[in-house]
Amino acid sequence: MSTLRCLTVKQPWALALIVPFNDKKNVENRSHGASGWRHRGLTVVHAGGGWSERGAADRRVIDLLGVTPVPDDPRFDFMAAIGVADLTDVHPAAQCCEPWGEQKYVQADGTVVHQVTHLVFEDAVMLAHPVSCKGRLGLWRPTRVVEATIEQQLWAARRR
Repeated sequence: MSTLRCLTVKQPWALALIVPFNDKKNVENRSHGASGWRHRGLTVVHAGGGWSERGAADRRVIDLLGVTPVPDDPRFDFMAAIGVADLTDVHPAAQCCEPWGEQKYVQADGTVVHQVTHLVFEDAVMLAHPVSCKGRLGLWRPTRVVEATIEQQLWAARRR
């Protein structure tokens, strides 16, 4: 059984989590309660099939990437595992985790989320080759083939 867990994130937020810059996004904001997130440790960042207009217009993302993101930019992969990071903490938003941790946010359907959970990541690494796969809601386990492909890339990166 797979030991890796995956988290599907819309672009451009997904790339912001794993770009090779020091000020990368280190917090993913979710509307689920903190008690539902028991996993800590190695977590695959999966770029979903969706695009976040809010993310593309976010000044933090624009500053991080150096350009206003657009979906056809070749840096954005979709429906693929694009990186790995260490999920170190999960907690309710409490005026913390700036600049990426939000206290509330507006979802794509216009609903305002007031109870935000922060998923805190460290040591993110971009995969050399995105691994195509479908995503899911919440934390999910990759297939054995996807997990083996990701682990092979991580092993090769460590040898360099």
